[in-house]
Amino acid sequence: MRRATVSGPVAPGEIVTIFGSGLSGAVTFDGTAATVSYQSPTQIDVTVPYTVAGQTTTLQIGSAVLTSLDVVPSAPGIFAAVADGDGALTLYATGCGALTKDTLPRCQLPVSATVNGQPAQVLYAGIAPGLVSGANQINLLLPSGTTSGPISIVVTVGTASSKAFSFTLP
Repeated sequence: MRRATVSGPVAPGEIVTIFGSGLSGAVTFDGTAATVSYQSPTQIDVTVPYTVAGQTTTLQIGSAVLTSLDVVPSAPGIFAAVADGDGALTLYATGCGALTKDTLPRCQLPVSATVNGQPAQVLYAGIAPGLVSGANQINLLLPSGTTSGPISIVVTVGTASSKAFSFTLP
């Protein structure tokens, strides 16, 4: 491996992207293998192991120790939204942190959402069945009075909030 760029804290179960050149080999956090969803010589997409705990974790690719990263309980980020009709919206995100041990695992930390600054009712927040490890699904009801057109969505997991995600309702 020639070089890699990694920044920011990571949360258990978060999907992260590592950029660089000459990237090859297994990716581990504190010696625990990460789930790889994409790998090329210049980019690796992985899910941080759910077992990552403590204040820091050591990221390694192949035999190269890259860096020590801060660990946070959650680091939500929204990457897609789908309008389900009847005032419902499904968000696809990552970074909700630790999960419950339920048959359909849910985010352990409390999850809330706002749409255009107004609270939305969260119906479900947990794994996204059928998607890559680390993908979270958040089902919510839009605040009353939300009409078609552009909206801004923010998800908060525990005390960490996502960046605003723009979406246009049909």
